[in-house]
Amino acid sequence: MVLSSLNVKGLNSPFKRSSLWRELFKLKCDILFIQETHLIAKDSFRLHNKRFPQIYHSH
Repeated sequence: MVLSSLNVKGLNSPFKRSSLWRELFKLKCDILFIQETHLIAKDSFRLHNKRFPQIYHSH
């Protein structure tokens, strides 16, 4: 099992989100902890991805 933790300094940009997923697929990460996403609660759906079906968040 591969765990990864990243400080992303904001994920509001679609380019930054796609770059994040591309990098994580290369790492073959199983569990990811993302810090400083700067997303508000109603925008958390933007992080959904087929490879990571469960997302938990707090603000």
